[in-house]
Amino acid sequence: MLFTSTDQLTGADKDASARDVYAHEAGAIQLISPGAAGGGDAGYLGRSPTGSRVFFTSGEQLATGDQDGGDDVYESRLGTVAPPAADTTPPAASLGGKSVQKNNGKVKVTVTCGPSEACRLKASGTLKAGGKKYTLGGTSANVAAKGKVTLKLKVPKPAKKAAAAALSGGKKVKGSVVVVVSDAAGNKRTLTFKVKLK
Repeated sequence: MLFTSTDQLTGADKDASARDVYAHEAGAIQLISPGAAGGGDAGYLGRSPTGSRVFFTSGEQLATGDQDGGDDVYESRLGTVAPPAADTTPPAASLGGKSVQKNNGKVKVTVTCGPSEACRLKASGTLKAGGKKYTLGGTSANVAAKGKVTLKLKVPKPAKKAAAAALSGGKKVKGSVVVVVSDAAGNKRTLTFKVKLK
């Protein structure tokens, strides 16, 4: 029998006031939802057909892959939480902005993070003008899930001057911005945005 209780029914229950999931099997009571002292409530979800696995929710970070404070689903076998599979998926993100920009000392690119997790952004870039390659000033930002931010990379004065000279001579000035997008688990995705100056 599976049930929930706010009482500390076993010595393994360290969170005195929180609701935990227990199993009463063969005359013994077993704690299913372990947690630290002062932890949050757990909720019973269900049991596998064989009865060997129990599923419950908890707002506590019971596994290393849990990086948020919201409720997550856990699986317990014989009282031991089986952590979810490690997150190995790179975060979703997309780049946007004007492909042709003014030579005003900055190159801009807009980054939109995916719907499921926050993004950490690190941008760098280069600019080719007058036969030389210049390094743009890097920048970084943290963006919430579904969030959007416009990154502004500074064009060094020598590069801006060279770009102006090239443009006045009818030559093209091209730039490239590389944005490394990472998540809390350390997964990374690299995106590239191409621009031209006018």
